[in-house]
Amino acid sequence: MDTRSDTSRRIVQDEEALRRRLAELAARHSQAALARAAGISSNRIHYYLNGSNMPASVCTALVRELGVNPAWLISGEGSPYLSDVAHDEAVTVTGVLDLVERLNGFSRMRLGALSANNNTKVYQELNRSLTTYHETKEKLNDRARPVFRRLLDEFSSHIQNDRHGAAQGLRLSIEQVAKLCDDESLLLEYDQHVARLDHQLGRFEQAIARYRRIFVRSFVHADALSEEALELLWQYISLLAGMRHKDAYRVAKTILAFHSDSDERQPLKRILFIKAFLDLDYGRIRRADRDMRAAYSFFGEDGQKIAQPALLLVEVVMGTLALSKAVNTLRGCIDQMSERRRVISVSPLLMAATAFEDEQSIQPLLALMRTNVTIEDTPGTVLLLHHQAEALLAIKKDKASVNHFLQHKDVATAMKSGDAGAIFCYHVFCCQLWRKTNHHAKAMEHFVKADKALRETRKDYLHRITVRMLHERNALLLFQRNKKAEESVDRGSQARAHLERLRRKGFACVRPWLVEIAEKD
Repeated sequence: MDTRSDTSRRIVQDEEALRRRLAELAARHSQAALARAAGISSNRIHYYLNGSNMPASVCTALVRELGVNPAWLISGEGSPYLSDVAHDEAVTVTGVLDLVERLNGFSRMRLGALSANNNTKVYQELNRSLTTYHETKEKLNDRARPVFRRLLDEFSSHIQNDRHGAAQGLRLSIEQVAKLCDDESLLLEYDQHVARLDHQLGRFEQAIARYRRIFVRSFVHADALSEEALELLWQYISLLAGMRHKDAYRVAKTILAFHSDSDERQPLKRILFIKAFLDLDYGRIRRADRDMRAAYSFFGEDGQKIAQPALLLVEVVMGTLALSKAVNTLRGCIDQMSERRRVISVSPLLMAATAFEDEQSIQPLLALMRTNVTIEDTPGTVLLLHHQAEALLAIKKDKASVNHFLQHKDVATAMKSGDAGAIFCYHVFCCQLWRKTNHHAKAMEHFVKADKALRETRKDYLHRITVRMLHERNALLLFQRNKKAEESVDRGSQARAHLERLRRKGFACVRPWLVEIAEKD
């Protein structure tokens, strides 16, 4: 009870001190000027001066618009204006440089000369200065910590509620207060919030760089990874998985190597599941199947619903589950999902159904995917897939359905995005559509472009395994028609060898394609 009352009393004292400093600013600038700087009415300033609590956003505006020193405004430390702080720092730096010069001279003395009175005085001065420095630093740290905590809470609230402008404005105040506080946990939390803000604003490279620093600090800070650090790592891997797959894979392997297989923490199992999904696209299907099942068993009911579509895809491409049965199972997983989650969950099986040209499965999957999700929040490859599947259902050996696919605004938007995966998918799908309508020249034109896109993709990018399989199947069927040209024979042989390797690794789904070509030969 005493501790709680002491805390309440300190909060009241802080608020009163803040009002006194606000009154000082009002005396210098007028209440109207403060209100204009903060973007509020003069009445609000009057209320703050007479007892109402002032939000951090007003403090931020005063810092930004009037050049107020946030450390002074919030805790009373330093000069009232940032322009004055520069002078104070210059004086302090002069004193520090003088001490450094004396220390340099001290270090050059021979050991036998240390007993001289003057040198003893320098040593004593150094000791007093260091003691004063540490005491002052600790005092500043104690006073800045609760202020830092309140600012972080408001910063987090802005980010969670997509108030990005307010969050950006608050950063200046937080960074000023952070200079007075060396609490590692608060500084780490601030970096986490900033990384999340960068991610939401689309500044992915900055977010990745900050996530990497956070991960290293979290990793070495504790003898074992904390739940918070693992959650952060999961975000980091998720971010990388959209752009730099090999980096994500290496990070996942590293973190899992530091924990035994018996570790049952869910964050670790989510990392294992993500790595397994990458293993699938690398063609390591047996490893993917093993790790997915190991992770899946530790998920709760909601987690299992989210994870099950990936497991269904693995069973389908391994040939242990019919696509039609996988579709029926999927229906029970996605009833309560958000629209965006539903699209993401349905697309892996729809991609497989499109590659296998299984019209009976395409139709119900399209019905499950139909939502109001727009191009702004859906990956380009998923939109391409949706319209490709519709075109496959509409094909009657004419150009109408192909042209409908080519001219759709979503398809055009996805192509303009410059996404390597979307460009590759586009040409693979176009090749399939023209091949299905017996337009061999058009199909070959898009196959060549798809092959070029595949070769030019940056090394760390990973294409979906089912799209890559469809590309090789296109090669088999196109080059099987023209066996006289030497280059056709070579590319057709490469496609057959690629699919044969996948079959030996466990991708039983490609066996019918190989049998079909063998029968035609």
